[in-house]
Amino acid sequence: MDQYDVIIVGGQHAGCEAALVAARESKTLLLAENLDRVAQIKKDSPLDIKTSQNLLKELDHVGLAMPRAIKRSMNFQKTAPAIDETSYHVKMKSILEREMSLFLYQARVVGFLFRQNRGIGIETVLGERIGAKSIILCLSRSQLENHVRDKSLYDKKHELQKGTLPKKENEILCLSLARILKTAGMKIERKQKPGFGKSGNRKHALEFLIPRSMVSKNLESRRVENLFFAGSLLGIYDPVESAASGFAAGLFASMKINNKVTSEENESPFIEKIVRSVST
Repeated sequence: MDQYDVIIVGGQHAGCEAALVAARESKTLLLAENLDRVAQIKKDSPLDIKTSQNLLKELDHVGLAMPRAIKRSMNFQKTAPAIDETSYHVKMKSILEREMSLFLYQARVVGFLFRQNRGIGIETVLGERIGAKSIILCLSRSQLENHVRDKSLYDKKHELQKGTLPKKENEILCLSLARILKTAGMKIERKQKPGFGKSGNRKHALEFLIPRSMVSKNLESRRVENLFFAGSLLGIYDPVESAASGFAAGLFASMKINNKVTSEENESPFIEKIVRSVST
């Protein structure tokens, strides 16, 4: 079984920043279902540089890749300067590929490996098992919804009580994403979207949230050790804020592995604010 220090699941804004900061001191693997869509700017969550200008400057000072990629992707030929979305994706992917201790792999994660209530790796749809000391979940809402709706991905061998994991000594269990998120305390909420569907009924969207009480100050699950969260699972959908949460999760995961404590002098007040808003 291949072994890494940190595995990041999900290649959107949070996942990219988590991977880059973790790779500074840890052997890191970024898993994405489609590497041609990493750091993709989506229509339902556009990257508004005008309203996020001050935040981007702050994050640039801290060392996030997003501000650098934005600067290199600006299109000044339009009436108002705007981000060239294709160029942004290319620039971010290039930054990821140049990081020495960061490895990119295209695969769908369908299982998580656990031993005695600790995350120790993942399993892909091809049956590949990859070990890790820490796992960071940065999946988008659509990816989470697909996992929860796809009944074929649910565990059949292990029926777990709510909020618990089997604790048989040295037994490695492979649990589905839906199961492990339920164990971590995830709640599913149905929220109304603007507009109407074809049938005339209002559209609804599912939101998948890990409650604040279930997340520690370092964005780690309180119920499953070595499992960290960033982005939409914490209720963060703005691209800039999502990137910041990914940066924080990647930093905390790497620091835990390397037995380091947080240095308040190097923390961004904005990132600290995000961490406080989603944890207890």
